[in-house]
Amino acid sequence: MIQDKVIIFLALLWIIASNSSGLGHSIANLRNTSPPKDPTDKRTLSMDSNNKKWLKFVLDKLEKKGIPRTKAYKLLAHKNIRLQPQLIAANLGYISALKSLPRPGSSSPNQKYGLSKRQFLKRYGSFLKEVSERYRIPQEMILSILWVETRIGMDTGQYSVLNVYYNLTLLQHPEVFINVLSLVKKTYPNQSIFYIMKKAFLKSQWGLEELKSTIRLPKQGNVKPDSLNGSFAGAFGIPQFIPSSYLSYAKDGDGDGLINLFNMKDAIESTANYLSHMGWSDLKQSQHQAILSYNNSKIYLNKVIYHSRKVYKDIYPTQMENSGSGSPHNAIKKTSDTPTKKTLLERKVDQMTAIMNNRQ
Repeated sequence: MIQDKVIIFLALLWIIASNSSGLGHSIANLRNTSPPKDPTDKRTLSMDSNNKKWLKFVLDKLEKKGIPRTKAYKLLAHKNIRLQPQLIAANLGYISALKSLPRPGSSSPNQKYGLSKRQFLKRYGSFLKEVSERYRIPQEMILSILWVETRIGMDTGQYSVLNVYYNLTLLQHPEVFINVLSLVKKTYPNQSIFYIMKKAFLKSQWGLEELKSTIRLPKQGNVKPDSLNGSFAGAFGIPQFIPSSYLSYAKDGDGDGLINLFNMKDAIESTANYLSHMGWSDLKQSQHQAILSYNNSKIYLNKVIYHSRKVYKDIYPTQMENSGSGSPHNAIKKTSDTPTKKTLLERKVDQMTAIMNNRQ
């Protein structure tokens, strides 16, 4: 009984926090569940009442952010764009929720272009070196990130990017929030309600901004908002950029006039450009900070460093055999007496990676 009262109280707070116009206006919005005015569009007519309500809620949010309602409607009034509480829970850090979510039907547009590390170096090694020298980002670090993110294009994700951010935006709706809260508490009964609420509020605000950026993505190459697939977290392409990062840091690496993160050269240069803008320098602290800005996780940081040391041996075989020296920009220090056995850090990364894989 007490827990129910707490949830009701939190729901009221949620309505106020997620709607700048106040409580009265928010309740009025919840009562008004009519679909967007477009009687000629059969997609809306075929929606059930709940889907219409969710769509209207998101369209209202986007319109306040300056996105034309008709433009957003054309992208979001689709059968593949729908509420999925499990997807929201996974984005709050509860990965096990994905197990009960039906697998996406469409495959990533770039899976056929996946390469092994050696294939990658044979085909793009000279370009990687050129980009590395131009941005002063070590080759092994660029390659390591591409490997950790998607196995160099082997797995770029199967989830609709639009749907991911549509769902995160819906987290601002009190009904959706309570639904997700119940789902999380059922699986993680010891998790603090207030912790979940704080995380959900921040994630929902971020999701709305990324949904706005997704809608503004230019239609070029494989980057088309209505058919763009990526990870369950909404990142896409070989380097797994979120939409706002694409708009700010993605580069045309092959000079064809298009910025397509499913293109290997574009992916390489975009990754280097991102790390450069995140403050990469010769200082170890700045390097770590740049990597963490890509994914704010110490496990991720350790994985990238670990794999960069492994691919270093592929990129600089002669240097490794003759001198045992470090990379050109002192990204990773090497010594000639490096033990052949795995270090404690490497074993720890393997253990944490296994745990994460089991959760998925």
